[in-house]
Amino acid sequence: MFMEGKPLIITSHARSGSHFLINSIRQNADNFFGVQNPFFALDTLLVPGDESVGKSFLNWYQKMISLKKVPVIESKCLREDCIQFVQKMPKDRLDVQIIDYILKNGVFINIIRDPRESLLSWYKLSKSGGAMTFSASKIRLANLKYKDFHKLPNLHKFAYKDFSDHDTSTIKYIAYHHYSWKKYTSSNGGLVLYYKDLNENFKQSINEVFSFLKTKYSHTVLPENYTRPPNSSLSRYYRKFGKIIKNFEFIFYSKF
Repeated sequence: MFMEGKPLIITSHARSGSHFLINSIRQNADNFFGVQNPFFALDTLLVPGDESVGKSFLNWYQKMISLKKVPVIESKCLREDCIQFVQKMPKDRLDVQIIDYILKNGVFINIIRDPRESLLSWYKLSKSGGAMTFSASKIRLANLKYKDFHKLPNLHKFAYKDFSDHDTSTIKYIAYHHYSWKKYTSSNGGLVLYYKDLNENFKQSINEVFSFLKTKYSHTVLPENYTRPPNSSLSRYYRKFGKIIKNFEFIFYSKF
């Protein structure tokens, strides 16, 4: 079997707390759960034509299994996107086989945020210089007003994607994304978690997460006290500070 074990799949819409949750798991149980850095997103396998992505993922996945770690995978796409990919693409493709395995064997945690907050956070990200991709073309959003942002159609770059009513606007898609994953996760033994709870009641929420993980995996020794990872602003500060230190060291040692 080219894959084995039960990967942990963290599902959420963009700007809804998946990185916060994954960092919380890594911060407190890195010896049990393997996280690729940067986080591996299942969505990258859904872009047809790049076999190297599948091979790279498989190498990382098998390394985690050999280290007896649970592979942690992020997914911001819809479950039906994955299903359509498996159904419509050739079955002998590596990426199709990987996604099919993950859908059938994964353990799912769905983190949900108020769609309005996700939308506003997404908009702020775009205003900071980011870009969103629609139909394989990048639309720059630097000058787009918020009142127009939520009306943008959610036109996926996935060639096999069936256009649906929830794709007619960004806010519709975000709301449907949360509803769809919540419904599936709740009915299939997964865990539904709310970003607001994780952010405002971290200890209680992360305890719920690890209690759930204990029921799904054979790890008998997990942390009793949990450490909250730094927020995104503090993480950016640490990264910038680290770059300054590295640049300083380079300049210092280059003189000798």
